[in-house]
Amino acid sequence: MIIHIFGASGSGVTTLGNYISKKLGWKYLDSDDFFWEKTDTPYTVKRNPKSRDAEILKLLKNGESIIFGGSCISWSPEIHSCFDKIVFLFVPPENRMLRVKKREAERYGEKLFTDPVTRKMHDDFIAFCKDYDEMKGIANRTIKAHRKWLENQTVEITEISGDFPTIEITEKLLSKWQLLH
Repeated sequence: MIIHIFGASGSGVTTLGNYISKKLGWKYLDSDDFFWEKTDTPYTVKRNPKSRDAEILKLLKNGESIIFGGSCISWSPEIHSCFDKIVFLFVPPENRMLRVKKREAERYGEKLFTDPVTRKMHDDFIAFCKDYDEMKGIANRTIKAHRKWLENQTVEITEISGDFPTIEITEKLLSKWQLLH
C-alpha cells in the first residue's frame, strides 16, 4: 500500500508521515529528498525531473508499503497512479507560518541574523510559504493548485483541516483505514 500525505510547508506532512511510518513499520519517503540535489547549501539545486521520477517510481513499485510525503502534483502522473490513499493536510495560515518560522529558526539558528545568504534564502522561503494561501504568483504550489489536483484523483482522499496533535490525526487515520495494531 502507498499512502501519499501532502499539504503546504509547515502543515505537518513530514512529522505525520514519519510518525505513521514508524507506527506501522513502513518506509517513509519525502519528496524533498528527491526534488533537491544533495548540496552543501540544501534546497538550492533542483534535480532533473526525469531522473527524479524514475528513482521514485522504482521505489514505489517495489512492493513495499510506503508513506510518501510532500507535494508532487506537477510530477509524473505515473507516480500519482501508485497511490492507494491520499491525505491532504490543511492548517490555518497563521498557525502554519508560526510553525515554519520556528522550524527555520531551529534549523539555521544565529545564521539567520549573521549570514546574508542564509537570511535571503529564509526570506524567500517565507514568501514562498505565504504565497500558498495568498496566491500572488511566487509559487506554483498553492491551495488552489492542491485542490484542483485532488479533484482529479480517483483513490480515497482524507482531508484533515485544522491544527491537531500528530497522535490524534494518526489514530483517526489508522482507525479509518483499519490499520491499527
